[in-house]
Amino acid sequence: MSVSPLDHRARRALDGVRILLVEDTADARELLAFVLEQCAAVVTAKGSAAEGLDAFLRERHEIVVTDLAMPGHDGYWLLKRLREHAPASTVPAVALTAFTDRYSHEEALARGFDAFLPKPIEPDELCRALSQVLARAH
Repeated sequence: MSVSPLDHRARRALDGVRILLVEDTADARELLAFVLEQCAAVVTAKGSAAEGLDAFLRERHEIVVTDLAMPGHDGYWLLKRLREHAPASTVPAVALTAFTDRYSHEEALARGFDAFLPKPIEPDELCRALSQVLARAH
């Protein structure tokens, strides 16, 4: 993912939106959090599914963005646990993964994710995709 200046519309779309970002790779997590913060989002970034679940249950988030393939518990585990809690049952969830084959895409959607985004993703594209998911959820 290259970091470029974000267009004004992409910045406004996530202004003040509380995002839970779960990514096990520190460099990727920091870069994604930076990009989302440039879109004026309020980001809680965690390095594991268990940490993500704990953060979600302690704080209110409007959307969850999670890597699928993580050591220990994966993004599917996290989504299943989130959906077991009433407040989280309707929160949009986005799968972000380097596995971009058709099967992975279909499986993510079939297992309850609202969107599937391939890595690497351009900053404007990430912000636009999340704003579209939020718009569909409301």
